Amino acid sequence: MFKQFDADENGIIDRVELAQVLQRLDAGTWTDTKVKELMDAVDVNADGRIQYEEFVHWMVGTGKDRQAVYYAGGPLDMEAATALLKTLTPEDMAALASTSDPAEQLPARMMLEHVGDKDFSWKNAQKSLRDGKQFIKEILELEGANFFTKGSLERLDAIGSEQKIILDVKALTEKDQAAFKMAVYIEAVVITARRNLFPDEEPPKKPPKEPPAWPIKIDKMELMGAISDAVAFKKTPLIVCNEKASIIDTFFSYQSFQQIDAKWVMGQVQIKKTMDQDQMKEELRTKLVSALKWGKPIQIAMSSSAVMFKEKYCCPDQFPDSLFKNELWFQKEIHGKVVRPDDLHDWVGAFPGRMKDESSYSIITTDFNLESALEFLPNALPYFEDLAIIEIDPSTID
Repeated sequence: MFKQFDADENGIIDRVELAQVLQRLDAGTWTDTKVKELMDAVDVNADGRIQYEEFVHWMVGTGKDRQAVYYAGGPLDMEAATALLKTLTPEDMAALASTSDPAEQLPARMMLEHVGDKDFSWKNAQKSLRDGKQFIKEILELEGANFFTKGSLERLDAIGSEQKIILDVKALTEKDQAAFKMAVYIEAVVITARRNLFPDEEPPKKPPKEPPAWPIKIDKMELMGAISDAVAFKKTPLIVCNEKASIIDTFFSYQSFQQIDAKWVMGQVQIKKTMDQDQMKEELRTKLVSALKWGKPIQIAMSSSAVMFKEKYCCPDQFPDSLFKNELWFQKEIHGKVVRPDDLHDWVGAFPGRMKDESSYSIITTDFNLESALEFLPNALPYFEDLAIIEIDPSTID
C-alpha cells in the first residue's frame, strides 16, 4: 500500500505524492485542506515527509481517514484483505453489533454465508459479532475463497435484496470500521472466487490510448472488453446481434443490467394500451432511478424493433435523450434530473441522487444486422451518429 503513494520509489511520501493519489481517486473528499490535515497527522516528526515507519504506525490505528486510505487503490487482494481483517478486535466487533444501519449490518450478514451459517438475519449476526474472536477464527479458517462455490456467489447476491441494499465498500469508508474491514474482505473473496470459478471470464483491461474505429466486428467472448473500451471513451455502445439478440439479452440479464425492453414499451402503449405515453415515461424514469440507486448499467433492448424513443418517449426529467450518449448521461446535472426527492430516502451510498463512478452507463442491443441497423435505427434513437457500433460475429454466439 505504501508503494501506491511513493511514486518515485524513494522510500518517502511527500505531500505532492499523497495529494496526487487521493485527489485522483476522490477530489471532492480530499481537498488540499484535508490532505494537509492527513499529512500533519501521519508525519509524526513534522519534517514534511512520511517515512515508512510513520505510515505503518498510523495505519494500524483507527479512524475513517485510515479507512479511506486503505481503500485508496480500490479493492484489496486476498492477502491484504486478510491482513486488514486480522486487525479487528473483539471490541470492534461488539461495537458493530449495536448498529441500526442496514448498510453496516450487511457485511456481517454476508460473513454468515461465508462461514456456512444459513441464518443470515441481523439477530444471528449480532450473536456472532458479540463472540468476535470465535467469528474471526471461523472466517480465517476458510482461507479466503478456497471453499466458495457458484451457489455461494448467488446467495451473497441475494442477501440484502429484501432491504434493497448492496455492498458498497467505498461508502463504508465513512462508517463503522468493523463493517468496512469485513466488507473489504468479502469483496476480495468474491473477486477471487469469480476468478477461480470463471477462468474464461475476460478480465478487466486498460482501455486503448486511442478509440477504436467503430463500427467494429468482434467475437462474443470479446463483448465485455469492447463495451468497456466504448464506455472508457464515454460512448454508448450499440451492439448489433445479427438475429441472436435473445441470447445476448439473456447474458446481460445475468450480469444484473437494468433492462428496458423496447418491445414491452411498444406493447404496453400501442397494443395493449395499458399505459399512455406519459405513464410510460414515468415508468421508464423509475427504471433509470433504480439503475442509478443500485449502481447498475442500463441496457435498452431493441430486439427486432425500431421503437421511436427519440420522438415519443424522451424528455429531460424522465427519460432524457442524453441516456443514449454516455458523455452527457454521466453528468450529474443531466442524470440528476430524473431523480425526485422521494427517491432519495433509501439511496445506497454516500452521495444520494448521484451516479456512482459512472457505473450506470448505457448500452443498446438490436437483433438487426448492421445494414438494417443503419437503415432503421437513426430515426428511432437519439445521438445515433455518436454511438459506438459493435457487431458480434453470429457464428460465435451459441
